[in-house]
Amino acid sequence: MRAVPITMRFSVRSYEPATEEHVRPQPGGTLLAEAHRVSGPLGMRSRRLVAGPTRGVRARATHLALLGLA
Repeated sequence: MRAVPITMRFSVRSYEPATEEHVRPQPGGTLLAEAHRVSGPLGMRSRRLVAGPTRGVRARATHLALLGLA
């Protein structure tokens, strides 16, 4: 098995969901595969990403500094 290069970009901001982008080029440089992913907290009833998740975390967390929200 040989190693293949994969480029990954990752972004996290306290006011929006985390996003990831994976890009895998062929040895000649042409694009072989590309994948995008969005992740964040889901609403229990709506089963959709929660808008402004830091509000809910701030209301429940006791040590905001540990989460980078202080």
